[in-house]
Amino acid sequence: MTKLTVESLRAIGCQVIHVDTADRRGLENLGRLELRNVLLGLRYAGQIWWTAFRKRPDITVLPISQATLPFLRDCLWAAGPLAAGSSVVLHLHGSYFGTFYRKGSRLVKALVRWLGRRTWRALVLAPAGVSTLEGIVPTEQIRVLPNAVADVHEVATRHGMPLDGPFRVLYLSNLVRSKGYLDVLRAAKFLVEIKDLEVLLAGAWFDGREEAEALLRSPVLRGRLRYLGVVTGQAKAELLVQSHVLVFPTYYPFEGQPLVLLEAMAAGLPIISTCHAFVPDTVVAGENALFIPPRDPGALAEAVLSLYRDAERRRSMGLASRALYLDRYTPARFRDHLARLLAEAIVTERRGRQ
Repeated sequence: MTKLTVESLRAIGCQVIHVDTADRRGLENLGRLELRNVLLGLRYAGQIWWTAFRKRPDITVLPISQATLPFLRDCLWAAGPLAAGSSVVLHLHGSYFGTFYRKGSRLVKALVRWLGRRTWRALVLAPAGVSTLEGIVPTEQIRVLPNAVADVHEVATRHGMPLDGPFRVLYLSNLVRSKGYLDVLRAAKFLVEIKDLEVLLAGAWFDGREEAEALLRSPVLRGRLRYLGVVTGQAKAELLVQSHVLVFPTYYPFEGQPLVLLEAMAAGLPIISTCHAFVPDTVVAGENALFIPPRDPGALAEAVLSLYRDAERRRSMGLASRALYLDRYTPARFRDHLARLLAEAIVTERRGRQ
């Protein structure tokens, strides 16, 4: 999303300086307090401060974290642009920030309020996200900026990928226990009615691997479960358009607006997910998605069976997904939202001069 933000700002004519703070060492590094993480944080702080005082940007967009140590680092990063007179925009990519604030120490709460008072705008992913910043950032300064993804449907169909073969149930995300991938594997044993079933898992391992591999080796499920590893680009697009349904039974605490749901909608897939985080604001229950309780493999299996038995419903839900994607989640829509935000900034600046 940072890459899309940078590209979109440039596409609408902005001069953009991107300080790339990504850590590409893998999921196993998430949340770890170690010397290299500290040194990287300080190094990027130096780059951000140097850029802020040398280039004097009008606006600084900063993705904000939802955990204590990364948030403390983000405060250090934000302090430079603020001191240089830049208007800081916080880009919140999850739904947990309000809970993080309420559970935080006195120091964390004080820093959250300090940053909130100095924030020019806060961007949230869905209307429900406004309440996560209640008491932190004034409501009139919060704007909704939904995520967006490239049109994977177009990427795949250009290469002539027909939908044939077995009935494919796809889980496509990092293999995090609380994103529900183990529940997908457990649900497979209830789907014996589907003789040509293929449950596909794609993503990077994070936790639960030993249990998952035991399920993958189970004699009952042999030949019905496949782990594909990490898929990207054209391979991911083809995987999506060759599947019949996407399953994403998440209860991940830091979930926001999962990009995989947007990718599934772009591919024209019906979706089975949970009423968690901003999922209900992203899909439409009964039209392009079915909601199930979290941690319930039986309910997940029933939802899959209902779509397997009703091809016409599957088709109509897929069409609804595609229509919803085109209406809300294309890169062009994202650029339009950013353009309106910048137009607002120009008007605000002119009023300030007057």
